Amino acid sequence: MSQLRVLIVEDSRDDAELILAELKLRGYQTTYKIVETKDAFLEALQELWDVILSDYVLPRFSGIEVIECVRKRDQTIPLILLSGKMGEDIAVSAIKAGASDYLLKDNLTRLATTIDRELREAENRRQRKRAEEELAEMNKTLEKRVLQRTEELQKAKTQLEVSLHEKEVLLKEVHHRVKNNLQVISSFLRMRNGKITDPYAAHLIQSSQMRIRSMSMVHDLIYHSPNLSHVPFHQYVNKLMAYLITAFTIPEDRLQLKIDIIDVWMDIEHAIPCGLILTELSTNALKYAFQDGRKGILEISLKPLTNEKLAFIVKDNGIGFPSSMNWKENDSMGLRIVQLLCNQLDGDVQCQSSSQGTTFSMTIPSRYIRLSEEKNHKAATSIS
Repeated sequence: MSQLRVLIVEDSRDDAELILAELKLRGYQTTYKIVETKDAFLEALQELWDVILSDYVLPRFSGIEVIECVRKRDQTIPLILLSGKMGEDIAVSAIKAGASDYLLKDNLTRLATTIDRELREAENRRQRKRAEEELAEMNKTLEKRVLQRTEELQKAKTQLEVSLHEKEVLLKEVHHRVKNNLQVISSFLRMRNGKITDPYAAHLIQSSQMRIRSMSMVHDLIYHSPNLSHVPFHQYVNKLMAYLITAFTIPEDRLQLKIDIIDVWMDIEHAIPCGLILTELSTNALKYAFQDGRKGILEISLKPLTNEKLAFIVKDNGIGFPSSMNWKENDSMGLRIVQLLCNQLDGDVQCQSSSQGTTFSMTIPSRYIRLSEEKNHKAATSIS
């Protein structure tokens, strides 16, 4: 026989006995209590019951009050209303209030099956409630872990930002000191050059001084830039050419400088070789292309050639190389430096020269550069 703990709310002892008899007939071994007042009912609610069976009409309180008292305490326990007669409206109201089901007292044959069903549903509700509570607890634990992890990540982020700032300051200081050291070397060369009477030796020292200056500019730009690994190449070219023109004391009315450089940033490892190449080729043009007071044009450009290559061109309209000269086999240190640096950049260099001028065309991989935010912008400058 099935064990059943049942609380019966009934003012009729005969009706209560009929209920117990029906349960026994259907195989239930009951532990029960019969109450008929509200106080007795509230006291009995402190105990543990499997099911509550309540009359709808009681002398001292109603079935609706029974429902309200039960549901305030327990949302899962089955509560079945029994009545001698119950209209459909009353039954609907009772179900809405929280009753599990209702039966007429003259048809108790359905009582056992109704209790069986409600016990199963009550167990399902309890399991669902336990699952919801466990899920809520898991969510609470997860939220706590997320909050803890967020705090840890925020702390780590702060530490990384402090460390990164310290490294940025240190790296900027390194670039600043390298620039200063290069300037010191350049100053020593300039001082020494002032005491040299041999024109060829003076030329070598001046060339070395300009090469050092071109490298120093890269470190100076990085020192003043928010980016510690790349330099704005168009800015670098403008600054370098302004220095070279000043160094050679070229009158403004003798030279027209045209610069057409796409707005890109170039990493330091390749900006320095490109700057040295530009220094060699520009120096050669400024010294030899426009002799005897001849006016001229010097053009410098960096443009996309393909998706993977850039065209770096230095062009003048000067007197050109002698027709007998093979520039690749010439003993000029500057031209040898250009070839060596192009090879270092995995690039290629070609030269076309005539009495109408000289053009050096170099192709270098585009992997060395990074487009600025304004990808299609060109920093084009014309100085005349």
